[in-house]
Amino acid sequence: RIIECLSVVDFVHRFELNQTLYTENITPDELKKLAAHLPEVVSYARVNHMKTMQEDLQNLMLDKGVKYEAHLNDWKSASLEQLELDFKDRSVSHFWRAQKEKQRKEIQTIADSSSQYMKDLTSLDQEAYIKVMAVFFNE
Repeated sequence: RIIECLSVVDFVHRFELNQTLYTENITPDELKKLAAHLPEVVSYARVNHMKTMQEDLQNLMLDKGVKYEAHLNDWKSASLEQLELDFKDRSVSHFWRAQKEKQRKEIQTIADSSSQYMKDLTSLDQEAYIKVMAVFFNE
C-alpha cells in the first residue's frame, strides 16, 4: 500500500538518513515481498506523482519560453534596425551589400538557434524518468 511520495531531501530529513544508520539483516522472504511491491510503487509514482510534477514544470517552462521568445524577438528587431542604421550612409557598392547581408544572416542564425535551443530546453513531452533509489517498508 502506497501512502505518499516524498522528495529525496524531504525523505532524508524525515527519516534522519543523514544521521548514523545501522544495518539490519533482510531475509530472502522480505526481499521477495519488496520485489513484489516494487512495480506497484513505480506505477503509482509515475502516474500519481511524477506526471503531476512534470505537467506543473512544463507549464512553468512554457511561460518562461514565451517570455524568452518575446525577448529574443525584441533583440532581433533591435539588431536589424541597428544594422540598417549602420549601413544607411554606406555606399551601395557590392562590398557593403555583402557585408550587410553577412551581418543580417548572423543575426538570423543567432535568433534561429537560440529559439530552437529554448524549445529543446523547455520540452517535457517525454514520459517521466523514474530511478528507484531505495525501498523502505514497515510491516
